[in-house]
Amino acid sequence: MTFSEPVDDVESRKKENYIIDPPVDIVMATLDANLKVIWLTTAAHEARAYTITVNNVKDRAFNANIIGPPNNQLNYTYTPPDTIPPELVSVQLQTHMSLSIVFDEPVSRETAENIGHYTITPNINVNNAYLRASLTEIRLETDSHQSGINYTIRIDGITDRAPIPNELKQPIEVIYTYKNALSNARIKLYKLQ
Repeated sequence: MTFSEPVDDVESRKKENYIIDPPVDIVMATLDANLKVIWLTTAAHEARAYTITVNNVKDRAFNANIIGPPNNQLNYTYTPPDTIPPELVSVQLQTHMSLSIVFDEPVSRETAENIGHYTITPNINVNNAYLRASLTEIRLETDSHQSGINYTIRIDGITDRAPIPNELKQPIEVIYTYKNALSNARIKLYKLQ
């Protein structure tokens, strides 16, 4: 919690001055070095909205004043951290020299546009990778595919945009065949074990 002015270090560190509803145990209250921020260490939260009630926290004046009215309340919502890596939704040939790769959630530009995260065999170079505005689609520019040949694209190292990024659990391989007309392209997904 951030206060508008520096607070007393004794009262601000008393966990009894804070109540969370629905109930969550408060283990300890710590005053930050700037004297305006209180860090509460608590038991685990569930994903939901909470109200915290603050009492008896005082400013640092010579004749200390209690900050805010009694039972001063603040609402907040806890959202658990994302720990699930992105999943491949589709791989589609756009032309004989480009592929579209779609994930189920936004991915990081740094990993999506790193051409080292894509390998196409036999003998197709990935020349460029662009993350589209949706942040879920990646466009690959490649060497020319030959009609009737089975190709395998291997995708590895892609992460989502979570504060602590989640990387693909394992490389993904997709087998596809380019036939002169895109409507004849066959895509099959195979995940490595």
